[in-house]
Amino acid sequence: MVPTYGSNGTKRYTYYVTRKDLARKGDPRPTRFRRGQIEGHVVNELVVLLNDEHLLRRLSGATEGEALQCLFERGRWLALDLARPERAQDALRGFVTAVHVGKQDMQLELQPAALGNDAPATWSHTITRPSGGRPFREAKLKIETKRNDDRYDADLVALMFEAMEVQRLVLQSPELSLNQLGKREGRCRAHLAKLLRLSWISPKIVEAIAAGTQPKTLTRRVLLSALIPLAWDEQERKFGLAV
Repeated sequence: MVPTYGSNGTKRYTYYVTRKDLARKGDPRPTRFRRGQIEGHVVNELVVLLNDEHLLRRLSGATEGEALQCLFERGRWLALDLARPERAQDALRGFVTAVHVGKQDMQLELQPAALGNDAPATWSHTITRPSGGRPFREAKLKIETKRNDDRYDADLVALMFEAMEVQRLVLQSPELSLNQLGKREGRCRAHLAKLLRLSWISPKIVEAIAAGTQPKTLTRRVLLSALIPLAWDEQERKFGLAV
């Protein structure tokens, strides 16, 4: 598949489409994905992988404690880069060598060196295929606007990873107060306190943010300024995620 674009007035829309010059007799009809949709899906799945120590251990095959610690640490930092729009493209290019799109899933070929691993071969990681890839006829490529329900918020995702990083700093230095930690890191104590509070938020809320399914009213500003209840079910009701 290759990138392409279409325009509608002053708006420009980008896609990934099947290469017609590589099509063979009997192949499925050409398929297209919105570029933002498929890249956002890949980023979300990679962020989940990079923050899952069990998945990383199985994928790498590493068993030594020092090697695993290095792997997990680099994974957290790479996840932070993927969550930042200004760094995401470079992070993707350094970590993902190929993406194979199948009928039901997608296979990612990953570069171990991006996580400090010297494995000679790439790692293979399978994720689900995003909905929305559809066949099209070459002469009638329909240009669609962005989905109204696409609420993926990179700033909100970055906020959650920043909160997790603060939690890690606090747990690694239990002898330091937030004030002392702020001085050591050159950061505002009050902001560290807000981030630390956010790091213990309901997993259901975190998953919704990562998937881009959070309510439109849930923004970075709201999370930083809201009085967050201690109980997860109360948090979910407060932010509109209660079932």
